Amino acid sequence: MKRMITCLVLAMLVSFNLSAANEKPMIVKDGKANAEIVIAEKPTRMQNLAAKELQKYLGKITGAELPIVSKPTGAYPVKVYIGESEFTKKLGLKNDDLTNGGFLMKSGKDWLALLGRDDDYFRETPADGGPIYPKKRSDRKRAVEAWRKKYGDKWGSHLGSSFKAYHEGLGLWSLDEHGSLNAVNEFLRSLGVRWYMPGDFGEVCPAMTSIPLPKIDKIVRPEFGVRTMMFYYNAPFMASEDEFMWQLRLGFHPNPKVRFGHGLAYALSSDDNPEFYAHYGDERANKKSSRHRKPCLSSEGLLYCAVERAGMMADDFGVETVSMMPTD
Repeated sequence: MKRMITCLVLAMLVSFNLSAANEKPMIVKDGKANAEIVIAEKPTRMQNLAAKELQKYLGKITGAELPIVSKPTGAYPVKVYIGESEFTKKLGLKNDDLTNGGFLMKSGKDWLALLGRDDDYFRETPADGGPIYPKKRSDRKRAVEAWRKKYGDKWGSHLGSSFKAYHEGLGLWSLDEHGSLNAVNEFLRSLGVRWYMPGDFGEVCPAMTSIPLPKIDKIVRPEFGVRTMMFYYNAPFMASEDEFMWQLRLGFHPNPKVRFGHGLAYALSSDDNPEFYAHYGDERANKKSSRHRKPCLSSEGLLYCAVERAGMMADDFGVETVSMMPTD
């Protein structure tokens, strides 16, 4: 009889242990957090945003709030690593070659990593780039004078609208790399989240009580380095927070190394080269108003000036593509 009871107890223990071993690790279980979000001790702007976005949407989906920490606490069985940190480096995960908003999604026994490049464009505001960057539209005159002091009148400044990429309300640049945010959004899309238009009205969020830790090993490398749509009010400096966040969720990626639009206009800044300007009747189109400055496309001097400017843009600003497009 004792032997039978002992065998029965052992069978129950083995069954219990097998059941526990086969149980899937969970990020959220029965509406409660079963994981914590781990970021770097000193996160970049976009790494911090990516963690908050994951926390926000997992809360919307399940009602659970996952804590955001800079090191695993041991209080939760699962860790979700967002962006690069000392912990992702220990796992052998690298983001060096994840350019243009590329990202990786990889999981282990008790962890999930959503990782990309998250470099800050400037530390904070436009003027952090130096005196040649205007803080806002009303600061252009000062910035132009700083440009002339540095470069003379040979070329016009291409930085007059640089402040437009900065969203003051969110403290973010559209030019901040946000690969980890793209990884977070891809994970949320895998759960059924959709963003059809800015704001809560254009958003679809499923309702779940539990989210298992996925088995995944995926790298996404975008084929197009520049991804954007041109429409009025899409510039971050004038967009609402909902509109700017919607663009980020769609995976937009403007590239500061690509300059396009009216490139020849910046070679038409000096009055010392009238031959750069086209003839209209008996007059050169070189009046002060920009709309009256029209290039002479057969001018060799203008060509050399534009090519020299392209070299300066590559050397001083790291630009890889320079527009030679005429003015409007």
